[in-house]
Parts: sequence; structure tokens; C-alpha cells
Amino acid sequence: LWLDDHIYGIDSYGMLRCLRADTGDRVWEDSTAVRSARWSTAHLIPQGGTDRIWIFNEEGELLLTRLSPRGFEVLSRAHVIEPTRDQLNRRGGVTWSHPAFAGGHIYLRNGKELIAIDLRKKK
Repeated sequence: LWLDDHIYGIDSYGMLRCLRADTGDRVWEDSTAVRSARWSTAHLIPQGGTDRIWIFNEEGELLLTRLSPRGFEVLSRAHVIEPTRDQLNRRGGVTWSHPAFAGGHIYLRNGKELIAIDLRKKK
């Protein structure tokens, strides 16, 4: 994910990193967005028009975060869907599908089900 002059992403061992876009130099790293394991992954999705970033990790957790060169801040974190074991049983399963957003909802899928979560503010 490219934001301003920095790039954010997950390395091949599950470490969330911030890099300077012009040099590739590491600014910071954090190990709390997804478990530390070979090929751990998470999807980073900007929340349109705000400084907030959705992170959906392979453990079935949805995080609402802020990413900046100063660091990684979790605003909210919830386990929303169970990982399934068909793709990677030895880690207790994974959820590798990218989420979709439409009409104020997020749609998430594992190997058994598709769910929709209403993300709109309740009145």
C-alpha cells in the first residue's frame, strides 16, 4: 500500500513494515497485525477519503488501523470469520481471500462460507 512517500506491507514472515518509497529504507516494523510465520499474509485496504486502513489478516481478524511513518495504531480489532484448514492445516488454517466492500458492508470468505458485515454507523 503506497501512502504519500511511504510503502506499507507484510513481509514473507508476517511482519508489517513501513518503507520510505524513495530509498526503500525501513522506517519501522510491527509483528502484531498478523501472526509471525512463513508466508503469513494480510490485506491492507484504505478506507476511502480517511487516514484509516482496514487490515484483514489470514487469522480471520478485521482491524481498523492508522498507518503513518510514526507507526501502526489499531483503532479496532475483531475476529470475524474462522480460518479453514484446507489450504494450510499446520497453522490452524488460513483465510487468504481478499475482502470486498460494497454498500457499507464488507464481504469475507473462508473455505466454507461467505459473510457480510455491516460497517455503517448505527444511529
